[in-house]
Amino acid sequence: MRVIPNLNALRMFEATARYQSFARAADELCVTHSAVYKQITALEEKLDVRLFKRVKKRIFLTPQGSEYALRVRAALQRLGRDTEELVARGHLTSSIEIAVPLSFGVELLVPKLPEFCKKHPDIQVHLSVRNRPFLFSSTPFDGAIIFGTRAWEGTTGFTLLREGTVVPVCNEAIGESISTATDILDQPLLHLTSRLDDWERWAAANNIHGDIRVFRGLRFDQFALLTSTAIAGLGVCLAPLVLVERELAEKRLMVPIDTPMHSDRELLFIRPTQAAPSDALMAFQDWLIGAYS
Repeated sequence: MRVIPNLNALRMFEATARYQSFARAADELCVTHSAVYKQITALEEKLDVRLFKRVKKRIFLTPQGSEYALRVRAALQRLGRDTEELVARGHLTSSIEIAVPLSFGVELLVPKLPEFCKKHPDIQVHLSVRNRPFLFSSTPFDGAIIFGTRAWEGTTGFTLLREGTVVPVCNEAIGESISTATDILDQPLLHLTSRLDDWERWAAANNIHGDIRVFRGLRFDQFALLTSTAIAGLGVCLAPLVLVERELAEKRLMVPIDTPMHSDRELLFIRPTQAAPSDALMAFQDWLIGAYS
């Protein structure tokens, strides 16, 4: 049988342990000294563990009491946070959990999200970064934004953006040394692990032949890391123009030479077909399609 003390006793124990004083704990909790003393005594009897040593008019935590105090304090803090979140959500009609790629979230979604929040103040959107496929059935997600050529099995998808043109980008220092397409290959090439054939495809699209050595260089599992490394001057990376517009406008990145390639990849919003979508999710889906169409 589980032994679960009442919450009031735990609150009094936590305060008493913090102050190591019945009187100060009583003052904080606005109760009498005797009320605190009785609760602590009852708690020790219920647990059959001595939590405090009494030495004349002073009290000290026992080793067991000290360890228990840390756990009780953490549990009370967690309960407080959970309660605050529950109360906050209680004032909302609903909330939705959406998985997003980091690059899209930072560059394109978050700057537009205030529009949705203003239009739907009763819907709370929770975003989590996911860059790899997952099963909706084993996650809390209601929907996801993904890069790909089609929706995942068991989902329905809607196109938000097409990648379209992909170009080499680098910082200005590296760009100054590039005047031809083959000059790019003399630089360290940066790779996205999910698209390791991009440089090979780029070379074919621009009729570059020979010992290309496209698989040398640093590799990253997130697009944001890839572009940040290019900005830092550690090499050249391939990027869809739609995802680096801000960096190009701010001159943190540049296109050293006009050697584009076309990408068939799309940015898709997907949701599982096995469950009926909530009104909140449909509102978010409709807003996404309108915002990026």
